[in-house]
Amino acid sequence: MLKKEWAYLKKHKFTAVVLCALILIPSIYAVTFLNSLWHPYQQTEHLPVAVVNKDQTVNYQNQKIDMGHQLTKELKDSDKLNFHEVKSEHEAKQDLRNCKYYMVLTIPKDFSQNLTTAFTNQPKKMKLRYDTNPGQNFIADKMIDSAMKTIEANVSSKVSHLYVQTIIGQVNQQVNQSKNNLQAMMAANPQIMMLLAENAPGLLQQVQSMLPQPINLNNHNFDQMAKPIKVEHHHYGKAPNNGTGMTPYMFAVSLFIGAIALNVLFDLYTPRSKPTSIFAWYGSKLSIKVVYAVFSTLIMLGLTVAVDGLHPMHPFETWLVLLITALCFVAIVTALTLALGRVGEFISICLLVLQLSGSAGTYPIELSSPFFKAINPYLPMTYAIRALRHTIMMGGSFTGDIIILLIIMLVFTSFTFLYMKYRVASFKDVDITDSFAVMQTRSKYMGR
Repeated sequence: MLKKEWAYLKKHKFTAVVLCALILIPSIYAVTFLNSLWHPYQQTEHLPVAVVNKDQTVNYQNQKIDMGHQLTKELKDSDKLNFHEVKSEHEAKQDLRNCKYYMVLTIPKDFSQNLTTAFTNQPKKMKLRYDTNPGQNFIADKMIDSAMKTIEANVSSKVSHLYVQTIIGQVNQQVNQSKNNLQAMMAANPQIMMLLAENAPGLLQQVQSMLPQPINLNNHNFDQMAKPIKVEHHHYGKAPNNGTGMTPYMFAVSLFIGAIALNVLFDLYTPRSKPTSIFAWYGSKLSIKVVYAVFSTLIMLGLTVAVDGLHPMHPFETWLVLLITALCFVAIVTALTLALGRVGEFISICLLVLQLSGSAGTYPIELSSPFFKAINPYLPMTYAIRALRHTIMMGGSFTGDIIILLIIMLVFTSFTFLYMKYRVASFKDVDITDSFAVMQTRSKYMGR
């Protein structure tokens, strides 16, 4: 039996090739998927974010203070994130909603002015505001939070250092003035040396009384110097947890796996009776696909809501996107399977693996390798995930993504229709009740 099995493979070369392809599938999946996210935290300098500088320059103690400009320049030169300076706050936030940027950092107009209030009776925090869209990519949102903590610490350190320099400058100025006053007293009265020697313990008190403008600091001043920056974080959309953030990706992956399983386990080609027309034959198979798409998406969405606690922002639109996605994926896999048989099934699996890595379902595509950045716009799952992020978490328009999915579905559906139209004549002389004859006809044209 063992020799017969391997002799069969030796004789049937195509079956041997299929076995080799199956051996490679785990490696293709593991290596490809891991390659797309091998060093994501070392690639954050490619993550596009916007900075809007509204700060106004102020003069303080004969010095020009322009902290907003300095911070903007440092951010653009840093490798923490890929900062782009945008002049209009409205434009930047619109680009955030349209997924051009992952964050908008706004430096308010009183940023420098508030720095100068540290030694007043009512010091004001230097505020920074950053807006994110966690629905765009949940992991990117967490990366940005981490980067903002570093930025806050760096800015606070520099401002605190500036405050210390200011205090030292004031002390030196007044000590020098006191020193000059002391020298004048000694010159006017040589007996002052004797008095100093006799009254050394009270020397400090005398020097303090000679300071023309003592430095008075309260708890508010010390708090301002210790924590000069206050960062405010605002969200667009909602992604309350990692599960919600990953839902669009897992929905899309599940639907593509379902499309492959449907084509492998269910005959979407062989007619159940002799075809009277291409429309009758194609329509009968199309009805199976539609029923599958409707109920599989309804059940998947319903169970995710009931069991996992998903709360889509727009439930009906979410189901509509899932329905179109399911029909699109089934159309792709059906066309490949009809045209290439087992090879088409293998290509479908390879396409699934590429989409797992290149559709930006987990990490932002900007953090992936150049190969996956290049193929991302050509993967159907890219648009399904983006549309689902809009309906589940972000809101806004997803029309463009749906149009692309519909175009892809139309192309592959048209191919399937034309293929079946070309093959309809092959069943004219076949007894549909003879399963062996039907199988031979099917194998002849589908490479099975």
